[in-house]
Amino acid sequence: MNRIVLVLMLALLFQGCGQSNVSAPAAATTRDTGSTTGSEWSTQVPVDTAAFVELFKNSDCADLRNRLFLIDGALVLHDRSGNSCPDNDYQLTLFDGSPSIRLEDLADSIAGPTWLVSTPDHLQMFQTIQANLDKADLGLGTGHTVVQVPMQ
Repeated sequence: MNRIVLVLMLALLFQGCGQSNVSAPAAATTRDTGSTTGSEWSTQVPVDTAAFVELFKNSDCADLRNRLFLIDGALVLHDRSGNSCPDNDYQLTLFDGSPSIRLEDLADSIAGPTWLVSTPDHLQMFQTIQANLDKADLGLGTGHTVVQVPMQ
C-alpha cells in the first residue's frame, strides 16, 4: 500500500517534468452543439486546424513524429514522439476541436505513463487510435474520416 501511495505521489510531483513547452489545459467540457458525435459537429462548428498547427509545429521531443489528424471534421489528434527527451518519449492527445478542450491524453513521464480521461465518451476511440498509429485511418475504419493535417 505504501508503495502505491509513493508511486502516485511521485507521478504527481513529476507530472510536468520534461513535458513539451506546449500545453493545453485539461477540460471536461465539450462544445455546445447539442450532440456528442463528431460527424454532427463537423457541420456545426468548424475546426481551426491552423491554431493546432501553430501550437504544435515546433513541439519539443518530436524528432520521430509530430503529426496532427482531423477526425470526423470535429476532433483533432496530436501524435508526438521522440528520442531527445528520455523522460517524455511520447504524447498522444485528442482534442474536441479546440486546443483548450483536451478529451484524452497519454504521455510518457519520469514516473511512467500518465493518462488523462476527461470524458469516457471517446475512450474506446482513443484506445483504438493508440493501437493503430501506423495505419492511415488510425484503425477507426470506414465509419470515420481521418485526414492528416500538414504541419506547415
